Amino acid sequence: MAALAWITPLLVVVGAVALGTHAARYLQPLAFAPVLALVASPQAVRVPRRTRKFVMAATGVLLVLAGTLSIPRLASAAGAADPDLTCVTAWVDASDRIGGGQFWTVRLPKLHLKDPARLVQVDHELNGYAWLVDRRDFDAGEVSFLVEDAQTVPWHLPVPAVPDEVVDCGRYRILDFGTVTLPLGPLRS
Repeated sequence: MAALAWITPLLVVVGAVALGTHAARYLQPLAFAPVLALVASPQAVRVPRRTRKFVMAATGVLLVLAGTLSIPRLASAAGAADPDLTCVTAWVDASDRIGGGQFWTVRLPKLHLKDPARLVQVDHELNGYAWLVDRRDFDAGEVSFLVEDAQTVPWHLPVPAVPDEVVDCGRYRILDFGTVTLPLGPLRS
């Protein structure tokens, strides 16, 4: 286990650099592998028995207290309406057209639409991004609006196009190209 705690982070860093990934989720072993070694072999850290019992009891009490105090806040946050999301879904549902957006941007609005196929997952070049979606969504072959947010990678559209209108929905923006349609590129995942 100790060897795994040392080797895994090194392999992950070397692998991430070699593959050129910028996805932070693949770097998670940097954080959990060393901790896993401590969990598997707690005697590696020498702590007197009385201190260990006190620390465990205090940690348990703090976790229960934090959990109890956070329930009302979590319940109100879970029940609150999101006006930005409502703006996007209402606009897309009312448009009766098909639009696109990048993975992290359209995942939530797509989930809340009456017809999820109205939003197609694309990359920044409008190639279909077939990751965790129904591949039939790409049958349309083109989109007439794009949904973006602050984390959207700048668009490199396959055809020159300027939006007729930009709809502001708080943390989202809808780039409406009106009658101009933008062709979707090949699928990738």
